[in-house]
Amino acid sequence: MARKTLAWEKSLRDLLRGECGKGWTCQNKRGKIQVQIIFDDGARTALTTDLIWEGSNSVVFIALCKQLQHLMVNQQLGIAEAYKLIDRTAIKTNKSNDLDWKNVIDKYKKSRLNTNIITENTWEKNQQLRMTRCLEVLEASPRPISGKELLEKIIDKYPTPAGKTGRRRQVQDVAALLRFAVNECGAPTRWCPPEKDKLSELIGVKTDSKEPYPIKPEQLIRLLASIDDPLMKNAISFMACFGLRGVEVGNVQANGKTLYCTYRKKTARKPEGTKPRDIVGLDPIGLEGLSDQLLAKLKKEGNKCLPLGCRDKEDAGYYIGDFLKDHPMWRTLVKETANNPRSSGQGNVLTPYSLRHGYSYRASEIYGMSDRISAANMGHSLQTHNAHYGQWFDKSDIEKTLEKVNARQKRAA
Repeated sequence: MARKTLAWEKSLRDLLRGECGKGWTCQNKRGKIQVQIIFDDGARTALTTDLIWEGSNSVVFIALCKQLQHLMVNQQLGIAEAYKLIDRTAIKTNKSNDLDWKNVIDKYKKSRLNTNIITENTWEKNQQLRMTRCLEVLEASPRPISGKELLEKIIDKYPTPAGKTGRRRQVQDVAALLRFAVNECGAPTRWCPPEKDKLSELIGVKTDSKEPYPIKPEQLIRLLASIDDPLMKNAISFMACFGLRGVEVGNVQANGKTLYCTYRKKTARKPEGTKPRDIVGLDPIGLEGLSDQLLAKLKKEGNKCLPLGCRDKEDAGYYIGDFLKDHPMWRTLVKETANNPRSSGQGNVLTPYSLRHGYSYRASEIYGMSDRISAANMGHSLQTHNAHYGQWFDKSDIEKTLEKVNARQKRAA
């Protein structure tokens, strides 16, 4: 199977034709750049240079070819004779660390934005920091000389617990940059990131795999009662009643009896983003009618019923998270949840995502929704839905299940 031509290789050949004529081309000859010339009469000639087949040598190679062409035309020399007359000691092969990494990162950013993979806001909030860290390590002494070494040094300089989101995203984002550098910018192949299994080793595995626990109805009632800001209370209620991600709060419209979410979550499997969706509100016990009240407010006021910080398409999740982090009642609920043991004896974790998880829990346990319908309302796959939902059963859930089984057996008897 033929190897795919990299973007920098195509660019080099296009540039060579533009500078020296359509008969000029080049190829990789045992790791060196070989120049080939096809004359008008069909005759061919070729020469393997001392330059390594790397995109970082493109400028030097083009300059060399122009010198060759000048000597061949003006002194009627063959390509080998012309090459002997060139002072090759003046031809400096770029070393891999001489690659302009800042320029590579700028090109990488433009490619991500131009293809709509991410927004400018997301880049500034998330990827810019990781790219800055990457540059710091690349410029520190001693410098890394390969993609694997770069990733290892970043992990050492900016330690994050193995398997945690911060570490995974740091490794994955830099790995994506390295692939771009090799494929699009001609960086030496040693800058390729490790293969998938080796990359997973660098990310590591969580030692504590606790998932955010669904907020309980009585906890939600206490939380909402403690919030004085009516707009922030609306935002948190939307997350709870409609199972929204934080970022989705600023991307909703009233659609009759349902909430229409226009946000498209982009993932590696779905680079085009998830589909916009209608969501059925599921009122928590003790807050009956809250979903309809929220829809009525949204229909009447639009996004003015939400805090200003939640009206931005990207920032709503950060805004809500910052608010809850400093809120006294939320802190109390976090402590209470941590002291609520699972069957394993471990405590549970309450995070802003617990508002969304509460929706999923109610969908199954209170409203009897199938997992397929629940997943569709929440805008994720059935596989994702089941992977998270299965971790929320604790001792009280097991006791309730046993009660239902015993009651059914008695009726059958």
